[in-house]
Amino acid sequence: MNFIILFTAIVVTALVALPVLNKFHHVFCVQEGWAGLVYRHGLFVRRNNAGRHVFWGRGWKMSLIDLRKTSLLVAA
Repeated sequence: MNFIILFTAIVVTALVALPVLNKFHHVFCVQEGWAGLVYRHGLFVRRNNAGRHVFWGRGWKMSLIDLRKTSLLVAA
């Protein structure tokens, strides 16, 4: 009987805590050929290469920069 009450309490706590934890969980995906510039509260922190990056906490933002080579035709 005590196990059922304990299990129910754990499940209810988890269901209540998930929406709160999502505010602190940030997932950013950087595609191949791009770079992600990571900012926290508006200040530059680092550059991330291609891949999936997870940050915990508040205030994280990422802007993507295209690193692919392009050709430009200049008129003579």
